[in-house]
Amino acid sequence: MVRVIDRELLEVVLRERRGHPPLEERQLEYAGRLVRIRGVGFYHEEGQIYDLEGLPGFWDEECLAPDRPAASSDREESKE
Repeated sequence: MVRVIDRELLEVVLRERRGHPPLEERQLEYAGRLVRIRGVGFYHEEGQIYDLEGLPGFWDEECLAPDRPAASSDREESKE
């Protein structure tokens, strides 16, 4: 599982035309989503791209973050 980075960061990627393939504006609405990777490929030998389950387009690695369990201190705070 991976998490799409937050919208603010996605907007930077879109504005600066980073990422391969370039991010599409319609992909911004998926910011923060936790998703499964359906497939991995390469974009003109420039890096890996990801096909994400249930999301449109292809996603550059820069747009994704690993889904990590909450730190123990975070779990403790949520119990209070």
